[in-house]
Amino acid sequence: MPNTPLNPSEKLLVVPEQEYFERRDFPLRVTQAESIEGFPVHELHTHEFSELTIVYSGTATHVTRGGSYPLKAGDTFLIERGRSHGYLDQNHFKIINILFNELRMPLPLWDFGNTPFAQRIFKSHRSEQLLMTLSQASLEVVKQLADAIERERLERHSSFRFRVVALFIELLVELERNYQDAEQGQKADFYAVPDALEYMERNYMKGVDIERLPHRFNMSRRSFFRLFRRSTGDTPYQYLMRIRLRDVQELLVKTNFPLEEIAQRCGFSSAPNMAYHFRKRFNVSPTQFRKNQKGV
Repeated sequence: MPNTPLNPSEKLLVVPEQEYFERRDFPLRVTQAESIEGFPVHELHTHEFSELTIVYSGTATHVTRGGSYPLKAGDTFLIERGRSHGYLDQNHFKIINILFNELRMPLPLWDFGNTPFAQRIFKSHRSEQLLMTLSQASLEVVKQLADAIERERLERHSSFRFRVVALFIELLVELERNYQDAEQGQKADFYAVPDALEYMERNYMKGVDIERLPHRFNMSRRSFFRLFRRSTGDTPYQYLMRIRLRDVQELLVKTNFPLEEIAQRCGFSSAPNMAYHFRKRFNVSPTQFRKNQKGV
């Protein structure tokens, strides 16, 4: 793989949300772009939103802070908001960009949210990586959905935003069902992480035995932990702690429960133990966080 990282001192173009999103409460847009003869370099830039990109045709070199690598038709990758990238050596290069801010996405994720694909896109924050290479048949499906989304945006029929979200979900499902990880091996293992995430969400307030999770899914500890981290970006322990601290934050803001009760409700052994992990993650004590949020 070529290794041509961006120059850290180089000033980058910052693409703001308002350039693509017409409304702050609807942070979703699907665009299509292609290289223009005589303009082979796509300016290096960063965004105030995330960008899931599918190469529809042609070739180019993708350049990021970490290096560079070649792109071809079907390649699908994520650039998280705030990350820098650009394209060089474009040759009949056409891309479909799915632009979104996952912090404000009004999506009903349900079981989709626990799939390895959704974890990579919306939660893991592991950008600048090739997710998969789509077949030509899947590329055509994605292109048709992207065209339909753009038509809805331009024609603006009644409930067009609702229709855009429906088409976007259909597009995500098409991508999710094509998503494969070379390290996952047998298909049965593919569902181990989603099932583990669902189990942790249901039982995080109890004593979840992380070391017994691989046994629940008939996997070796090494294989399960490696697959879990590749899918979520976290170890099982880190993910469990993230769930617990998420609910600690919510209870601190929405209730007046004492810290000991919040710790018990969220699966911590004691209030001091909860405070230790809370401060370690958010660099503020639970008490001060509550005061800051409530304006006390």
